[in-house]
Amino acid sequence: MILIQAIRNAMVNDLVIPNVADLAAVPNGKPGRPSKSLNLDQALAVLEAAKGERLWPYVAVSMLGGVRTEEARALRWSEVDREGGTVAVYRSVRRTLETKTEKSRRDLYRLSETLISSGNSGD
Repeated sequence: MILIQAIRNAMVNDLVIPNVADLAAVPNGKPGRPSKSLNLDQALAVLEAAKGERLWPYVAVSMLGGVRTEEARALRWSEVDREGGTVAVYRSVRRTLETKTEKSRRDLYRLSETLISSGNSGD
């Protein structure tokens, strides 16, 4: 609070350039919707139910890696590095084939061990 007061005092005395964002009216906003995320027991039940199924790797990457659905659908087994223990997420099924943002392009560490241990490693 002291820093804010010091900055305002400096602006009033023309010691610093005013921040025009301070002049904007900030809306109150609306309350958000309740979370639809799974709790730990529900997530473990989904993973257990999917084990042995063809889509288990998709479910595992989506739930354990925090991957968006359009990113998970674009993954290929060639993007699983068994030696390095990573899964490369560099594209999606969007029109541009790009991830949502540049920062979304990433390597997921230790997730490949989970996928390979599923017995469905794309061989």
